[in-house]
Amino acid sequence: MELQDPKMNGALPSDAVGYRQEREGFLPSRGPAPGSKPVQFMDFEGKTSFGMSVFNLSNAIMGSGILGLAYAMAHTGVIFFLALLLCIALLSSYSIHLLLTCAGIAGIRAYEQLGQRAFGPAGKVVVATVICLHNVGAMSSYLFIIKSELPLVIGTFLYMDPE
Repeated sequence: MELQDPKMNGALPSDAVGYRQEREGFLPSRGPAPGSKPVQFMDFEGKTSFGMSVFNLSNAIMGSGILGLAYAMAHTGVIFFLALLLCIALLSSYSIHLLLTCAGIAGIRAYEQLGQRAFGPAGKVVVATVICLHNVGAMSSYLFIIKSELPLVIGTFLYMDPE
């Protein structure tokens, strides 16, 4: 992946505010060490079916947080909720843009390796910790949903009184 020069009507905006900062790389470019191979993407062969991939992707996109959107909208109001939702969508889009730009420049596709390349060993530890916390939070929310909904489902299937 290479960066393209932004052009407005065929002219480069060299005097644009922040143009120099956008052209500078986020990661330091030291070049390859003598005798080492150039940086390449590390691809891993997947062994899942297309259906499993679609299920995993839609689960990751929606997550369990989508179940709380109605509650959040009820407490914030429609206009403020939509404004917050738009802000979160824009911030998420920009963070993905930054992540993909850094990964493309460094030639790395794994989060931990990108953290290590950007911030050293401490970056790798921080990224791994954040991923673990994210997974624990997701699993906790799913367990809470199961805890609150499963008794009602079992009662319905067994024709029991909900009390």
